[in-house]
Amino acid sequence: MSNIQEINVIRKKHYASEFITFALCYPNKYRAGISNYAIQLIYTLLNRYNDISCERIFWDNQKTIKSIESGKPLNSFDYIGFTLQYELDYFNIIKMLKNGTIPILSRNRRRPILVAGGPCVLENPIPIKDIFDLLILGDLEPELDEFVKFLRRSKANNYEVNIKKGEGFLIPHNREKTQVEKSYTKDLNSQKHVIGQIIPINYPNEDLLGFGKSLLLECTRGCKGKCNFCLIGWQNNPYRERSFSKIKDIVDDCIELNPIKKISIIGSGISFHKKLNEIAWHIANKGYNLSVPSLRADKFTSDLAEALNNANLKQITFAPETGSNRLRSSINKKMTNNEILNAIQIALENNIKKIKLYFMIDLPGEKKVDIKDIPHLIDNILEINTDNRNISISINPFIPKPHTPFQWSKISDIKDIKKKMKYLRYELEKQRRLKISFGDPRWSRIQTILSRGDKEIQDFLLQTYDEGRNLGSLRRILSEMNLSLNDFLEEIDMNEKLPWDFINTGIKKKILVKIWKKYRKNI
Repeated sequence: MSNIQEINVIRKKHYASEFITFALCYPNKYRAGISNYAIQLIYTLLNRYNDISCERIFWDNQKTIKSIESGKPLNSFDYIGFTLQYELDYFNIIKMLKNGTIPILSRNRRRPILVAGGPCVLENPIPIKDIFDLLILGDLEPELDEFVKFLRRSKANNYEVNIKKGEGFLIPHNREKTQVEKSYTKDLNSQKHVIGQIIPINYPNEDLLGFGKSLLLECTRGCKGKCNFCLIGWQNNPYRERSFSKIKDIVDDCIELNPIKKISIIGSGISFHKKLNEIAWHIANKGYNLSVPSLRADKFTSDLAEALNNANLKQITFAPETGSNRLRSSINKKMTNNEILNAIQIALENNIKKIKLYFMIDLPGEKKVDIKDIPHLIDNILEINTDNRNISISINPFIPKPHTPFQWSKISDIKDIKKKMKYLRYELEKQRRLKISFGDPRWSRIQTILSRGDKEIQDFLLQTYDEGRNLGSLRRILSEMNLSLNDFLEEIDMNEKLPWDFINTGIKKKILVKIWKKYRKNI
């Protein structure tokens, strides 16, 4: 990473003793983290304060953990902040702290202060709570000033951790509140968008970057879809969008400042944006390339496809989830196979070169016929793909997530999941025109216990300090702790108190219970 050249990097000189140094950490590879809008946003927000220097650190398995901006070692910073997007990155946090010679547990250190935020923290912070001194549940922007006051006050008082005002703050070792309200940005139009974004200009292989060499354009937060399995739709509610006029201004300002010819739209609920077609046409008419996240097939139109083609979109992604109309409707993804086929037909007619499709297996209530419906749907897709365009299929095991109606669901025995994968691989590999990938069910089981874990799973996670992250060592640690992985994968009783029940995401638990009861009855 030391040889990577970037534009719009902020480097500050430190003079006064009260100057605050903040290491913003992404516990995974640079190529993933540089494409994460949260990193761009927090970096920009904190560096707007004259007395704060925020520098970035990524995890690329390096022995010495140093910041990109100044090369300062991790343990020299006053504060270390992690954005947690993916549960399996918890293992990388342990590695980073170990290599940075920083005590893992909060109670064993005074400085640096460790802070964490991101979707995984809002989801369920219990498996990592004793590592961190402060957790931020939800969006930072509404409580930014209070957070900065905390940084100043804490450093002035020998790194005391004390914050009483504001929503979304949780001090793990001093949890006085029985309920913590998440912090969320009510109006995206009122919030600044990052204009001067950090972009690598000499990365060895641009295709490995999450969105290539691209500007990030955040148009929405949350999702109106409310699919029963989806963390973002339920946890990150309500759905919010920036106005088209505001987005036009952002695009024009970004184009003026940054010598980049591609824009990537950010927002899992982007298909619900009232002016998505106009956004795409505005970018296309500016002569810029465009990439978009997964789109809803039932909302995909010829006008949008034409705009995407004019903006040189290379690949479009849809997520049918299953080949079964019955099961898809049951999980509250309200679209049909005909709508999916129609969307793909529109994409093909508008010369979009690559199509990617996401499916899930082991959904609650899944039947054998539902598995068989996946290759049936794909056969129908291939029939209309007369030009032999590039079609890739990704099939992953379902993972139950907190704060969703499926949070209580069990995970099937790994032999059953592998059997389903074997059948699908056999059926799909008959078609040589497909590129097929499968998620590893062994890691999806680990991800599930980290997602729904309690204090026992935190103890398990801390044991990986010396063992590292590999499946053999993880199984051995569980065995030595007399824990059975399968015990954490069974269906959870709806009357049981859940580790994350103290978090108020804005949706009452009784609503999730009602949906889950109805689902189990009808499926």
